[in-house]
Amino acid sequence: MLVLVATASALAACNATSFSNGISTGSTPRPSASLTSQPGTETALAPQPGMTAPQAATNLQGGTQPAPGQFGNNQQVASVARIPPVAFLPVTGAPQSAVTKLAGAMRNAARSNAVPVVVSVDRGAQYQLKGYFSALNDGSGAVLVYVWDVLDARGVRIHRISGQERGGSSTGDPWAGISDDMISRVANTTMNSLRSWATTRAG
Repeated sequence: MLVLVATASALAACNATSFSNGISTGSTPRPSASLTSQPGTETALAPQPGMTAPQAATNLQGGTQPAPGQFGNNQQVASVARIPPVAFLPVTGAPQSAVTKLAGAMRNAARSNAVPVVVSVDRGAQYQLKGYFSALNDGSGAVLVYVWDVLDARGVRIHRISGQERGGSSTGDPWAGISDDMISRVANTTMNSLRSWATTRAG
């Protein structure tokens, strides 16, 4: 818990770039050495390989709203309480490779939890998520610490989701010890927590 609190405080001071830009425009951010060496650098999510810009926006950032009981591409989901659309703001602290994996994991988690995702407030988002990530070695293995600030449409923070995942051992760069499973767990926990909170708030 001490690790989480200390890291969250440090992350709050970090800089930012748009988490949404890579998806909404279809452009793939250029990998940069600074993404690994300077964890404060922001990174935009990239669309899936081979996906056009409109497809990418619809698939993760929801350029079009799904029909009731559906989430994009006519995929049926269980009948659950609808929550307001959300948009993603910049992700800070993660290297490009991790951001790319996070994009896919968040996409899947949003579908599983029936969380509607749009490009921005201008496209109907009532909530915005701003993510801060950090990886470190604590002596027993790699630890992935994450904080999501939930903002309203005006940019005022109204909620926070945070946690950490433990992985295997890593020497040198702690991001080398962050597995796909860890990132998937972060995405699932985030979307599940967001849905629970938004449903309670709407009620």
